[in-house]
This record gives sequence, C-alpha cells and structure tokens, in this order.
Amino acid sequence: MPRLPLSPARPTVTNTIATRRSALRSGVLAINGLKAAIAIVFLVHPSAMDAWIGPTAQAHGGRVLLRSFGARDLALALGAMTARDVRARRCWLVAGAASDLVDSAATLAAARRARQELGPLSTLTAAWAAASGVSCLVLAAVVSE
Repeated sequence: MPRLPLSPARPTVTNTIATRRSALRSGVLAINGLKAAIAIVFLVHPSAMDAWIGPTAQAHGGRVLLRSFGARDLALALGAMTARDVRARRCWLVAGAASDLVDSAATLAAARRARQELGPLSTLTAAWAAASGVSCLVLAAVVSE
C-alpha cells in the first residue's frame, strides 16, 4: 500500500501564479463593477446626485453633465473588465484611475473655493473616487495576466 504524505503538498509555481491572477482579476471586476453600477445611476437618474453637485443636478445642463460623467465611467469600467491582454487592461485601469483622481480633486477643490464643508454625499463621492483611483493604479501596477 502506498504511503500518503503527512503534510499538504507545497504549492507549485503554476498554482501560485493562477491564484494571483484570479485574485487580481477579482479585484479588477470588483472595483470596476461598482464603478459601472454607479455610472448607470448617473445615466439613468442624474438628479439623484444633487447632494454631490448641488441644485445644478436638477438643471438640464447638470443632468447632461452627469449623464456624460456616467457614460465616461461606464466606458472606463467596461474597458478594464473586458480587456483581453495585459497592456490593454493596464491602459484602461490607468485611464480610470486618472479620471477618478481628477474627480476627487475637483470635488475637494470646489468645496475649498466655495469655502464650505463637503456634505455627506460629496465626502463619500470624493473618498470613493480617490479610493477607486488608487486601487486602479495598484491593480495596473501588478496585473500580469
């Protein structure tokens, strides 16, 4: 009768790489899936974001702006999630990170110029955009499919 090993087998390089790729892919899908969901809200119901940009969200021009914002973020998220090769995925992630970081900085700068505190939704939006941007940059740096 063959002897069974007493300790678990050591992970192979192939298993470790596959696990890493799976985790990175999950990260890309999670961050960009949430970004896509938020973008759809901007497209379908832009006036819901009035707490972020104020009464401008209720005006026709504000709704156009928010829908454009949603379309941009949806395109960036879908691009990152569906890219077929590493180079393309990195490009989509870096583009998404840049737009998120600019959105966060613009929100903070607008509040500073107006000399007022951010409301809860503006604070959440700025924090989400910053976190999403940094996350996308980290993923872009380590993605290696």
